[in-house]
Amino acid sequence: MIYIGIDPSINSTGVAVRKTDENNKVIFEHFFIIKPNKLTKNEQKYHDAIDGFEYIIYEKTDLKDIKYDNHKYEFEKTLNISRIVDSLSKILYRYILASDESIISIEGISYGSSTRTSAIYDLAGLNYLIRLMILKLDINVTLKICTPAEIKKYVSGMGNCTKEVLSRMFLKIHPEFNILKKVDDIADAYFMSCMSEK
Repeated sequence: MIYIGIDPSINSTGVAVRKTDENNKVIFEHFFIIKPNKLTKNEQKYHDAIDGFEYIIYEKTDLKDIKYDNHKYEFEKTLNISRIVDSLSKILYRYILASDESIISIEGISYGSSTRTSAIYDLAGLNYLIRLMILKLDINVTLKICTPAEIKKYVSGMGNCTKEVLSRMFLKIHPEFNILKKVDDIADAYFMSCMSEK
């Protein structure tokens, strides 16, 4: 069985892939962060230093210079989002084609978020495009949508704990990721992949 967790983000989509045997024993785990354009020197070091971890780079158009041309701005923004989905689909195909059954869990949209910016709408668009891509896979895949509160409750017992709590819990299980500055994207993805086993 393959369990995959996805934490969608425009700049840092986290993905966790876990494979188990018939006794639910973990055979392997692999983690990805999908990010735009290029790695920093530190990110390249992390990429090389942690077994079972990869950065996947997608080409993101800088929208700052075209923000006054609404048509071009919206068109390029759509292309940016579609490149994230394309990168993600390659990861999924890498694993689920070799499995009889897969469960993919994706973090749902945080409707209660206190920040109401255009970024929320972009993230919602990305989220739905990922769902559509998964639903169109011609393979035995189950899609689950996890609310942020469900993930937090699964990990800590409280639906309103902070992302820092989730990150600390993840680092207790995977201390090799301590060298990363930020692990919340892969932590959320990891715990969603674990939730799918229940």
